[in-house]
Formats: sequence, C-alpha cells, structure tokens
Amino acid sequence: MKLALCAFALLVAAQTATAHTYFRSTLVPFGDQAPDAPDSAAYLEWYTHQEMAHWTLNITDAANLKAVKLVYGNPEVAAEDVVTVLSFDTPFEGSELFTGVFNSTEFSADYPWTLQGLSANIGLGHIWAVGANPAEYRNTILSAPVENFTPSGEA
Repeated sequence: MKLALCAFALLVAAQTATAHTYFRSTLVPFGDQAPDAPDSAAYLEWYTHQEMAHWTLNITDAANLKAVKLVYGNPEVAAEDVVTVLSFDTPFEGSELFTGVFNSTEFSADYPWTLQGLSANIGLGHIWAVGANPAEYRNTILSAPVENFTPSGEA
C-alpha cells in the first residue's frame, strides 16, 4: 500500500512539474538616438513558470529611458507593443538592476496571446526588446531581438 501511494505521489508530481523556458536580449543603442548615449545598454533575461514570466533587467548608462518593452516586429521596419516589461514615471538616467514579473493578462489588446504564443513568436524571430524614450515618434533608443537560451548547468 505504501509503495502504491509513493508511486502515485511521484506520478502526480511528474505531471505537475513545469519546465522553465528561458529568454534573453542584449539591447544596444538604436537609430537616431544612439549618439545621445553611445555607451547605453541593457540586458533582459526571463524565464516562464506557471504562466508567469520572471525577469531581470540590467540597465547600463541609460539616458532618457522611459520604458522597456517587448514588441512584435523589427523596430528598424515597424514594431508594435506586446507588453511593457518596465516603465518609469520620469525618464531614467544611469545604471541599475531591476527585477519583476509579467503575465499574458498584461499583453496589449492587439496581441491576446498566452506565454506559449509569445514563446512561439520568439522562436520565429518576431519579438524584439526595445528601450524607449518619451518622444511620440521615433522613440526607440535601445533594441535587440529576443532569443531562447539554455542557462549553463541546465539540460
């Protein structure tokens, strides 16, 4: 009986275990705004777990940064907001490490995806990370495509 209960518990645990999926983007100066902060950069990394995306964002030497977002499309051509990862009430200047969480309920109305839908579009190369300033037009100051990766030590 004990053996049967242990086997059942292991089966339930195996079925409810969730593998993490990891993503990253190394943002670099972009477009017309690049000369204003030539050393500005950001590294965004996150993993998904139970319909939540847990992220870390390391910003270096930023100037006039209003938000960091995930967008659909290459910002060199055209890109639309999917989700805002981090926004500031007043433009951010400097360097700092931030952490947080987002989920699919925060996606824009144009992209009512699940996190699996976002993951699929990352796999297709459709999702970029961008840093934006407060300008109404041509406001991308940092950008890079998002990619899947496997952290060292994970299989």
